[in-house]
Amino acid sequence: MKRHNLLFISFSAMLIVFSVASYGAFAQIIATETPVDRAISMVWDESRLVLFILNRDDTVSAFDLSQNKFVFSKKAIPGINDSFVIDITLDGSKLVFFSGAAANARVVSVFRTNDVLQKESPTPLVSYF
Repeated sequence: MKRHNLLFISFSAMLIVFSVASYGAFAQIIATETPVDRAISMVWDESRLVLFILNRDDTVSAFDLSQNKFVFSKKAIPGINDSFVIDITLDGSKLVFFSGAAANARVVSVFRTNDVLQKESPTPLVSYF
């Protein structure tokens, strides 16, 4: 009787460890493959047919509608923290980020759209506090 209990406990422990390890690996795969993570703001650049998506983790994803693929996904933009709105100028030349949602210190940062699309770490043209 004791041997059966020990075998049952061992089997149960192995099953729990396998389940937890599998869930962690599966969750990690899902997290790294999603180009959009809880989008909070989007703006469409009509001149390039690109949709810019501001994710809740302060990253930006860009989707090219003409090619039906992501230009980049979850790109970190320096100086953008706690952002709540992304916007674009009428001519599509500049992207604007409104940050500081949680704090009472609002920041508006303006970037060249080409810099955001092409540079790994774009710098803002200007930031207003």
